[in-house]
Amino acid sequence: MDTNEKTQENSMSRSVVVDVDLTVVDTLTPWVTWWEKRVDTKFDWSAVNKDLSINKQLHQLMSCEEALTFWRNPELYDNLTPLTGSRNALRLLKSMGYDLFFVSNCEDDHVESKRRFLDKYFPFHDGLIDTCQKHSIEADIYFDDHVEYVDKILKNRPYAKVYQFVTPDNEYQLNTKATPLHNWRDFAKLQFGE
Repeated sequence: MDTNEKTQENSMSRSVVVDVDLTVVDTLTPWVTWWEKRVDTKFDWSAVNKDLSINKQLHQLMSCEEALTFWRNPELYDNLTPLTGSRNALRLLKSMGYDLFFVSNCEDDHVESKRRFLDKYFPFHDGLIDTCQKHSIEADIYFDDHVEYVDKILKNRPYAKVYQFVTPDNEYQLNTKATPLHNWRDFAKLQFGE
């Protein structure tokens, strides 16, 4: 590690940045279910591959603007539950002295629903930051699933530990510099030996 990296590392607060969608809550399954009802077609999960992502499949039968109506639901997160193990893992990090920030790119209409969800299930968190510039937030540890965000974080924060959640939509394009996680138990095993 060079002197510049050491200075950056020493000046950082102990913080964790956590994405919300597909990292602490499954929003993909409800979105696909919503889509199936809208277009009266069964989604073909077997067709998902490196060339045909879930987004591409959904947009073949529905415009982007139409698809966004799901994400503009002001009650989107009100009936969802956290992914198994996410609460315990993040509570453990919090108890180790980390500040815990959720960072997510929100639609205006659903941001309050997302905030209610986080306050209900993660009352120990330190805030929700609504941005698509996740790489601009300095942290020690990052959790995200989105390929573009993970790439930018790794490029701009090379000293940080980055965990990338594997989802049906990104499994063919994972960043090899990030630690892949299939679920929060994977993180608990890596971090705590559980």
